[in-house]
Amino acid sequence: MNTLARVRSFLLRVTVLLTFALAASAGPISDSIQVGDRVTGSFRYALSHAPGDTDPLLFSGEYRFTDANSFIQVTIGGHTFSSAVGATFIPSRPGHLSVLVTNRVAAFDFLQIRGIGDEASFAPFLSFFSRQDPAFVPLGTILINFILDPNALFSDALPTVIDPSAAMPFDSFPAIYGQVEGLSTQPPDEAEAAATREWAIFYEVEPRDVSIENNVVSGRFVGRVTELADHTQLLPPNEMFDALLEQVTGVGPGRSLQRKIQHARAYFVASDLTAACAMLSGFSAEVRAQSGKSIPRATANKLSAEAAAVGLAIECDES
Repeated sequence: MNTLARVRSFLLRVTVLLTFALAASAGPISDSIQVGDRVTGSFRYALSHAPGDTDPLLFSGEYRFTDANSFIQVTIGGHTFSSAVGATFIPSRPGHLSVLVTNRVAAFDFLQIRGIGDEASFAPFLSFFSRQDPAFVPLGTILINFILDPNALFSDALPTVIDPSAAMPFDSFPAIYGQVEGLSTQPPDEAEAAATREWAIFYEVEPRDVSIENNVVSGRFVGRVTELADHTQLLPPNEMFDALLEQVTGVGPGRSLQRKIQHARAYFVASDLTAACAMLSGFSAEVRAQSGKSIPRATANKLSAEAAAVGLAIECDES
């Protein structure tokens, strides 16, 4: 990848949240966070734990820290989103803090600090969606990006100095900006997901509102929310009922589970939402009761996730 293409890829990655070819949906993001809200954050990467370039032949200038002393966190609307590192994530996708460095490309240098989100800090904003498969996509990420004067960095090496006063706007991009973003699916396996939720909180930071200290690898910043995005994509409820009915046929004791889904679908078609949701709740309770007994645990978990997705689609009360 040539250098200019690399920066374009960076800018697309850090300013566009995945792909929003989805239907907008109200959710807890806009309920508790508003455009204009104050953003405070901090970050640190410990030079004593500095890693080598992750893959310099493929994509030079990426440094992944997995020690507990390296982090990024952002507080917005009274809620703090934090990164997680090391053993808190499965071995195939460990939590980490990445520092991405691009020296003198086009008319600027570029520095991004990106943390893989801690699941607990993101959980209040995932509705009752399950976490997606962490082997493929992180639960969430936290970013801050610096567009710097082209003389600010001397190479793609890990910087030991960050000078906020060297930050400058470029084209339509502010000098310092970032986002918190999340993705969850139901059920967790994305390939089979009947429901997907993606959201992002975008913010801008004035260079004068950034302070750097402790050997210039830790810092604090203050900004404001500039944009919110919260989107949910669901299959039509009838299709979701049909798919769940197919999966549950022949599963569990007798035809009890199959009948519950048939009745729930019939109530939904008849516009009796209360009865449909009650039947789904009974289905989920029976699946839990039979998990590890007449229903293998993996199957029970999948059926519970599918039922939860149907409940979301027909707007059952989450409580």
